[in-house]
Order: sequence, then C-alpha cells, then structure tokens
Amino acid sequence: MGFGQAIQSYFQNYVGFAGRAPRVQMWWILLLVVILAIIAMIIDNALGLAFTFPGPEGTPVSLGYGPVYCVVLLGLFLPNLALGFRRLHDRNKSAWWLLLALIPFIGALILFIWMYCLRGTVGDNRFGPDPLGGKTA
Repeated sequence: MGFGQAIQSYFQNYVGFAGRAPRVQMWWILLLVVILAIIAMIIDNALGLAFTFPGPEGTPVSLGYGPVYCVVLLGLFLPNLALGFRRLHDRNKSAWWLLLALIPFIGALILFIWMYCLRGTVGDNRFGPDPLGGKTA
C-alpha cells in the first residue's frame, strides 16, 4: 500500500470503525497528519493567528499554533479514531484497548509499540479478512 492508496482508503473509511487497517496505512496517515499540522501551524503564524500567552515582563509568547491548526486536528479526529479502531482490529484486539492511551506516557507507549508497530494477524480474524492478503508489510 502506497501513500496515495493509504490516503484514499483513509478518507473512504472516514468514520468506518469496522474492518481492519494494515500498519503501513497507519504510518502513511501519521505522515500525512504531521505534514498537515505543520502546514496549519505555518498558516497560523503567517497570518498572525497563533495563540499567545503573557511571558516574562508581559511580553507575548507564541504557542506556535492557532485556530487553523485546531480546525485541522478537529477535522482529523474522527478518521484517526476510526483508523485506530481498524488498526487494533488488525491485531485481533478490541478497540477498548485504545483506553490505554489515557494512562499518562506508559499507556500510550504500550499502545504505540505493542499495537501499532507489530504485524497484524496473518489471514482472517474475527474482524474481517487480512487487508494485505497474507503479504508481509
């Protein structure tokens, strides 16, 4: 699965919580989200919309992001959640495992390594057919 195919599948399953997603799709979408977030931050800073807070001696300190960044991340929240569901389904795990991310640092680290870096179930599992058709990726 290439970058274009991963993006196409991602937006076709915008809020599709059923089925499976290979880890290669998750990594391509992570790259897309990072690129979109950086572009949104650049736009916020170029337009002077970046959120600020009072720093030492009352000088404003920019956070580096603003409303454009927030809109982009809000718009990608549901499809990223759906992708997380499908990725866990590929590992033959319930999406309830996403709640591990609520445990500060350790939970997110376990979820990231154990669920997102490891190969999905080879062949069919209870959530559907192998999205890679038995090929390794």
